[in-house]
Amino acid sequence: MNKINHRARKQRGRTAGFSLVEITLVVFVMSVLAAITVPNVMLTVSNVKLRGTAADLAGLPPTYISCGALDLFADENMQYARRLVAAGVPTELHIYPGAFHGYEFAAQARVSIASEGERRVALARAFGISLGAEVNA
Repeated sequence: MNKINHRARKQRGRTAGFSLVEITLVVFVMSVLAAITVPNVMLTVSNVKLRGTAADLAGLPPTYISCGALDLFADENMQYARRLVAAGVPTELHIYPGAFHGYEFAAQARVSIASEGERRVALARAFGISLGAEVNA
């Protein structure tokens, strides 16, 4: 039976698994759909004005923002970070070159690993936790 499955895959001109291009395309499409659908649903359901659009951002807690340079919301993230800094809110902004919206879903990608490490360090710093030498890789 195993030989039959192997032949069927070869006949279709495919090997087991998906190519990096296919995975990237699926993640990108899912990210775009989520980015369009989720915020609209949340705004409709909650009907609450978001704090990020408020005129006064003073008093917000320290903020960590990270996104890919190719993210559809990169400009908005940078704008929001500037407004937070102007309001005196301690703000940390990380922009990852070449990364698109949802890049973290490609967990084994170098950019995702770097982003996760920096996020953990920022959270540890915010909560006064020592992560030890294993995180500094």
